[in-house]
Amino acid sequence: MPVLIEAINVIVRLETIEEKYPGGFNAYFEDSPNATFCHDDYLTRVGFMVPVDVKAFCDNLKSLGFRFIEEKKSQEIVVVDQFSGPTRPCDWIEIVYARIMDLCDTCKFCRLKGDTSYTFAFPGTWTWEKSLSRSVCATPNKHFNKVMKFLRHDHERCLDVYLSLLTGKELYVGRAAPRLR
Repeated sequence: MPVLIEAINVIVRLETIEEKYPGGFNAYFEDSPNATFCHDDYLTRVGFMVPVDVKAFCDNLKSLGFRFIEEKKSQEIVVVDQFSGPTRPCDWIEIVYARIMDLCDTCKFCRLKGDTSYTFAFPGTWTWEKSLSRSVCATPNKHFNKVMKFLRHDHERCLDVYLSLLTGKELYVGRAAPRLR
């Protein structure tokens, strides 16, 4: 069953987590740094909105013995961008698109190669109305400081709040709360 792909996603196989993560799947789930975790029978997904949070999460996994990029290919960890797909080639996943709930738009998903299921895995709090698949606003890093002004960090909701200099509206960027082992 495919897992949702929104923003920047870290995908890891369940079997790798059971083998390498201290405490296995339950600990990995508990240590997930935000509410975007979901899984199917084969893969786990944690989503991020900021590349530095992705790097911190992947660096922690690497420190626990997870293999990331070797010979220019993703090994036991693969990062998948909502717009551009896997950031490095990966032999064990594939990207699929599907309409859900009779919606006109489609969502992007990732699944283990060979899995033919079309039952989808979403984070527990996910809704179409509030999803990035519906209303994503992405700004390339090289232009970010030209079009966004940092206003504040909301510690309670773990968000950075910015002012869009293009629209005059406040925008929210979810941040990871470091909880990994």
